[in-house]
Amino acid sequence: MASSNSNIVINKVEKDSNKRDVLMVRSLALLISIVLPILGVLHQMRGDDADPLIFRFILSGCGLTIVIGSYVSEWFRKNIIELAIGVLYLLIAWISYMVYVNNLNFQYVIGTIVVIFGSSPMLRTIKQLVPFMLYCCLCVICATFFAEEPQTDPKLLSLTIVTLIGTLYFIFSSRIKMQIKLKQNEELLRNVFNESVDSLLLVNAKDNKTLDCNNQTNKMFESKDSDEIVDHKITELIKERLSKEEIEDINEAIKKDGKWEGEMECVTKAGKVFWGNFAIKSLKLADGYEWLVRISDVTEKKLAEQEIKNQNRKITASINYAQRIQDAILPDLTQLREAFPDSFVFYKPRDVVSGDFPWFMQKGDEYYVAAVDCTGHGVPGAMMSMVGHFQLDNIVNLEVAVHPNEILRELHFGVNASLKQEDNPELSDGMDLGFCKINTKKMQVEYAGAHRPMLHLKNGELINIKGDRLPIGGIQYSSRGKEMIFTNHVIKMGAGDSIFIFTDGLPDQIGGDFGKRFMQRRVEDIILNNSDKSMLELSIEFDRAFTRWIGKKKQIDDVLLMGIRF
Repeated sequence: MASSNSNIVINKVEKDSNKRDVLMVRSLALLISIVLPILGVLHQMRGDDADPLIFRFILSGCGLTIVIGSYVSEWFRKNIIELAIGVLYLLIAWISYMVYVNNLNFQYVIGTIVVIFGSSPMLRTIKQLVPFMLYCCLCVICATFFAEEPQTDPKLLSLTIVTLIGTLYFIFSSRIKMQIKLKQNEELLRNVFNESVDSLLLVNAKDNKTLDCNNQTNKMFESKDSDEIVDHKITELIKERLSKEEIEDINEAIKKDGKWEGEMECVTKAGKVFWGNFAIKSLKLADGYEWLVRISDVTEKKLAEQEIKNQNRKITASINYAQRIQDAILPDLTQLREAFPDSFVFYKPRDVVSGDFPWFMQKGDEYYVAAVDCTGHGVPGAMMSMVGHFQLDNIVNLEVAVHPNEILRELHFGVNASLKQEDNPELSDGMDLGFCKINTKKMQVEYAGAHRPMLHLKNGELINIKGDRLPIGGIQYSSRGKEMIFTNHVIKMGAGDSIFIFTDGLPDQIGGDFGKRFMQRRVEDIILNNSDKSMLELSIEFDRAFTRWIGKKKQIDDVLLMGIRF
């Protein structure tokens, strides 16, 4: 197990030093390629016939080939050390020959020593170092003892031997230090590897077999020892067999991003099933790719998520059922279109159930129409809408009040009583609405509003009939000693006239390029610009305008707009 981790550290060290090796070899090869020909030409100019210039150019050509090749060829970069060692062998042989020809000329002896000492750090393994040193010793000995006039100068021999010993000490001591550091890193890595609270596995990227795992993996998967996991495919730890397409998708994601993360059901050696979060990181090593896989137990999280999903499912089912109840209770708007064929209701609840609701009732020749906006939206608003609906039904059916302003007053007291607001003053819930009483024989509309206006389109002119700034529900207003008196507006209608009542959801909607409110002015502009169209076409125009305005923003409130043409 430890060997896998030490390989990671060694490969990382080698990867980090590879750039320095390439740079060193390029520099040395370039130096040889430039300096050797220049010195050769200078020797020839001085008439040194013993120095063959052709040898210098051969070595220079080899050096240039290595330098240029390392920039353009991957093979040269991978084998640059071996190529440089080959050139060094030739260089040592040639310098030794020069030592022999020149009877131990001092500059050539020093050159040999310098080349040996300067190049030996490139020899990073014993297999490279020992043959090179033996070769250098053999060359120096031959040059010393087989010259035509041997000059066995003890000083030169001593200098050579000391240089060789110093070089050997430098190489071996550096390697020993590196091995000590690697061992320390290996121990540190092993401690971190084993002390992790998550399962960690080293996996072969080609066959998906586990190369190593930490102690937490054995605990998490209830294995007796690592042998039950190492040399086995990591897919054996997953409950459901992954399809070929799923494996290809994971491999593709790792190749593209260098990582992948996902949740899958795992199974222990004892058959226990749990949810694991897999985080896979691709590691590029000298001999290919391996995966570092982290598995975290997220069973509690998944159970919590499942519980939340179940609760949401139940809540959604309840809300959907509440919608069916609300739809069944609220008036059928086909009755409004039967009474007024050229009419529309533009209705967009923010949630499944709504706090805004249209209300309609017919009694003889008189029609009662209201656009009601209850406090809140969603379920709370829907509950308030039921209160408002039944209160309006009772008031109009029992003829407790006749005119719209009286109906609003009775509605206010009815909401107070239903919510017991006198005993619970903190419950200030209520509603805003625009209420119309339409007499088709008299062609007359009576209107009263609580914080809502009515728009009257007559002969191309749009008249804004404002409602009263009085609430429906709550006791804050009446507690200050003010009486709830709503204004009753009576308007004569002509053929082709139109009226519009709406809640504040449409004017207050945030949208557009600058995130501003829709505003009532835009509602009025749409009505005026499309006054020649039917009410159905006008409804479509409002839908288009609202959709464009809201864009990608969220709807903030329920939306209700009703229009009737006479």
